[in-house]
Parts: sequence; C-alpha cells; structure tokens
Amino acid sequence: MDEDAQVLVPLRHLATEGVIGEVAPQAVSFMGHQPDASRVVEELIPAIVLVAEVEQPHAALLVPA
Repeated sequence: MDEDAQVLVPLRHLATEGVIGEVAPQAVSFMGHQPDASRVVEELIPAIVLVAEVEQPHAALLVPA
C-alpha cells in the first residue's frame, strides 16, 4: 500500500518529531453521511466511549474532514 494514512492529521509524525507526546495505539474514525442520528447515539458513540475507557487518553481530537 502506497498510501500515507497520516496525511490528514499527521499525529505519528508529530510524535516522532517531539511536537506532541505519545499517540494511542488505536484510533476511531468514521465518515460519510449519517442519515440516522439514533444509530449514531445508540451504537457509534457507545463504541467510541468504550475505546476511550480502555485507552485512557489524555486528550482526543475531533477532526472534521
């Protein structure tokens, strides 16, 4: 794969350069039109919260793209 997954938000590059601290081993990402807000509230948000509870991050980025 020739793609650079760190193009939109180059967190690993910034961590390597010492600009930010350590990057969590997992990331949560979703995209596209969300026509059913109830599914977002009932399914997506709890899944994101679960990852955050496991990872215990000091900060989170919400990046619209």
